[in-house]
Amino acid sequence: MALRFFRSVLLIMCCAFAHAPVRAQVDTDSLFHIWKNTAAPDTARLTALNKYISVRFLNTDPDSTLYYGFLLYDSAAAKDLKKHMAAAMVLQGRAYIKRNELSMAMERFRSAFAVYDGLGDLKGSAAVLNNIALTESDLGDVSHAIEHMTRSLRLSEELKDSSMMARTLGNIGTFYAGQGDTANAMDYYKRRLVIAERLGQKDILAEVVMNMGHILGAGRQFDRALACYERGLALSREINYPRNELKCLQGLSYLRFHQGDLAGSLAFDLAAAEIARKIGDRSAEAETYAAIASDHQAMGDLRQALAYAQKAMVLAREGGNAHSIREAAVMLYDVRKALGDADGALAMYELYITMRDSIANEESKQALMGQKFQYEYERKEALLTAEQHAKDAVAAEELRRRNLERNAFMGGVVLALLLAGSLALLYRNSRRNGRSLAEKNRLILDAQAQLVQSERAREANEVRIRIARDVHDQLGSDLTKLVLLSTEAKEIAHTGTNGLNDIANNIERIAGEANRSLGDIVWAIDPHHDSLAGLTERVRAHCERMLKWSKVQHTVDCVHEGPDRSLDPATKRDIYLILREALNNAIKYAGARHIQVAFTTGPSSVRLVVTDDGVGFQETGMARGNGLANMRLRAERIGARLVLDGNAGTTVQLYLDLTA
Repeated sequence: MALRFFRSVLLIMCCAFAHAPVRAQVDTDSLFHIWKNTAAPDTARLTALNKYISVRFLNTDPDSTLYYGFLLYDSAAAKDLKKHMAAAMVLQGRAYIKRNELSMAMERFRSAFAVYDGLGDLKGSAAVLNNIALTESDLGDVSHAIEHMTRSLRLSEELKDSSMMARTLGNIGTFYAGQGDTANAMDYYKRRLVIAERLGQKDILAEVVMNMGHILGAGRQFDRALACYERGLALSREINYPRNELKCLQGLSYLRFHQGDLAGSLAFDLAAAEIARKIGDRSAEAETYAAIASDHQAMGDLRQALAYAQKAMVLAREGGNAHSIREAAVMLYDVRKALGDADGALAMYELYITMRDSIANEESKQALMGQKFQYEYERKEALLTAEQHAKDAVAAEELRRRNLERNAFMGGVVLALLLAGSLALLYRNSRRNGRSLAEKNRLILDAQAQLVQSERAREANEVRIRIARDVHDQLGSDLTKLVLLSTEAKEIAHTGTNGLNDIANNIERIAGEANRSLGDIVWAIDPHHDSLAGLTERVRAHCERMLKWSKVQHTVDCVHEGPDRSLDPATKRDIYLILREALNNAIKYAGARHIQVAFTTGPSSVRLVVTDDGVGFQETGMARGNGLANMRLRAERIGARLVLDGNAGTTVQLYLDLTA
């Protein structure tokens, strides 16, 4: 009786993943000749290659299917024939299914669906959704499988494609049957049966009634199940559909056994074994021999039971199917135990335990693979959402910047008009009051000074906007890295693998960089720091921090002499960035033993000297990069004199005259 339980489980699996309808014989040589005929239309050649791969390799040679699938994709892509590209990706996905690489298969199917959906190809979309749903079912995600299969059904109904509707209804019924929801399963099978009968599709009819027979048999409605199996058997023989005939015979044997008709059960099992032998299915043949052994055991013929159980084990090992080996081991255990062969029974019991654990481990791996795939899918969705939010934020920032620039311009125009009106009014009043020409000139000069001061304030505001925009990208990049690293840390913590400490160190490092970038932003745009003394202090702090971190011997001499004075933010920022670039080059590329920084500011000048005793920038290749060019550009923009000497060590000198 234990064997019959395993036969029932195996029958569920066979029904759940029934083969596609029988295909007509196809001349593969003619298909290949069409593909090789370069004078034929591209679409005809690609269609022929697709059929050639499907018929010649798909069910027997997944590696060749992959090779030709990528050839088909590359050929279609060269002609930008997107529908054929999608069809190639479907073939690749089905090949990955055969290789049990379910994650790769799902990626191919989703890519194909995106192409079909973008083209508005409802038929292609519906077909790929079937493949996606079946793969999700293999990964253990039945809820999403039913969701995608239902969506495929809606598209099929919209297309009025009865064949696809029938196939999809059957798949949904199989999903519900696997979940133990026999009521929904029977409902979908009946709907598929109506369509198949209307279209006269005997191959689909044979599959549907066979599946219905299994559900009815599992519910112990033996008479109705028997009628379904007998009809499925007759249809399968009529259209020469041996695999479905085999399953119907197994179902009939199962029913006869449970009705106590052991002779009838044996007859059906012998017929099933002959069909399995003819089609070359070792696992199915092993299963039927185990069932025959069970029949003989039930009839009390232990010697015959032992002989067939041994045949079942040989075939199961040749087929390499763990389920078949486990079933044969159970049968041999029962028979040897009944014959009093304790050692033989123990060996078979140990083999059964080994196969049981192997199957359980495989199922656990499959479940873990499903969870991992679902996690990766949700992770990608989250990243896409975050990316879209980042794009929205950039767009909003750009709009805000444009509004600020427009408002600043309009404010300048209004201010100029007001000042012009004020000048006109003052001039008229001066004439009316008989003021002297000197008084008039003084008033005009005062008004002009106010206008210049207002214009400078507007320019400073625009500079701060530009500074904020320039550093936005760096800070945004650091924050995005932190988000990605945090997500990766969650994944590692969930899976229990190593590497969490390295990610934590990276998060700490990037957070520090982001914090320093934020400090630079605040310092650059804060008007309280627009002074020579403030710039000097900033340079000193930066040099000491960087040189201390580099562990290179160094001397830092930053001094402000005389009274302080204001410095426009653009000039202040360019001087600071030149210093940073010079110091960075000395630390990273020069290989110096000693670095010296001298920065002196006064009311009339700014002087910077960065010297190292390293190899010089001519030998490091820095002369060909963008760093030195950017330093020259910034110096030219603020009207400073920049001297670079990289022959013996490197010396960077900057002099800015503030009286000019």
